[in-house]
Amino acid sequence: MFVKKLEIMTTTFEIDVSEIDASFVRAIKNLFKNRRIKVTIESAIDETDYSVGHQPSREQLYKSLLEVSNNDIVYFNQQQFDELSDSLLKNSL
Repeated sequence: MFVKKLEIMTTTFEIDVSEIDASFVRAIKNLFKNRRIKVTIESAIDETDYSVGHQPSREQLYKSLLEVSNNDIVYFNQQQFDELSDSLLKNSL
């Protein structure tokens, strides 16, 4: 028995409204040739506004800024980071 595989394609575009023009619509039509599509539009979240408006995020951001201004920064090279990550993962298991 032959069963046709259902292919679902999802693509996300994050663009300014001013960038929506005929060429954008043509690109979508070209990308999804001969398919029925569902269009959902939502406004994008400004991550800076969210971070400043969310109390725990704001506190963490403020703490991080203080650490930078006090030169309280830890640097890792890739090998050191990998070793620390491996160690932490082993200890958490």
